[in-house]
Amino acid sequence: MRTLAILSTTAGAGVTTLTALAFARTRHDLNGSPLLCGPAHGPLLNRANGDEVTALNPHIALWDAGVRSTTEILDLLTTRNVIVAIAVPATPLGSADAARVTAAISSTNPELLERVTIVHTGIYGYRRPRRTRMGIASLALPYDRALTQPGGVPVDPRNYSRRTRTAITAWQNYASWALRT
Repeated sequence: MRTLAILSTTAGAGVTTLTALAFARTRHDLNGSPLLCGPAHGPLLNRANGDEVTALNPHIALWDAGVRSTTEILDLLTTRNVIVAIAVPATPLGSADAARVTAAISSTNPELLERVTIVHTGIYGYRRPRRTRMGIASLALPYDRALTQPGGVPVDPRNYSRRTRTAITAWQNYASWALRT
């Protein structure tokens, strides 16, 4: 099964929100929606506005994998058909953490970096996400108050700033591509 595992090395980096945003794009796919996986009693179903779909594709999955250690990330990457998106806060510490994890992956097997994407998530108070040049795919999702509200992620794109809409579209395009290639 092709799986996009969305995870972080720290709590509060937006893993569940990113999973819900990816699901919003893929839930009505003509080839069927991916399986939506996450903690049994976590907020994913609420954040994703439910899990009702018209058709299910049992060959692809979105996984809210939560907080994972570097060792666990390496284990996931050695599993066939798993793509990893690592959410890190768009702060100097978040960028340093991403660099540490990618260095560990690179030292284990540089080819695994082809299946890793870093998503820098905006944090209140930081105007521009800081991204480091690590030689791997990276995206930035700016801070937007609409994404921090409790409940489901807003479906109407007018709820987001123009910059956030562009970033969400880039993330959703990536997630859709990762599940299909």
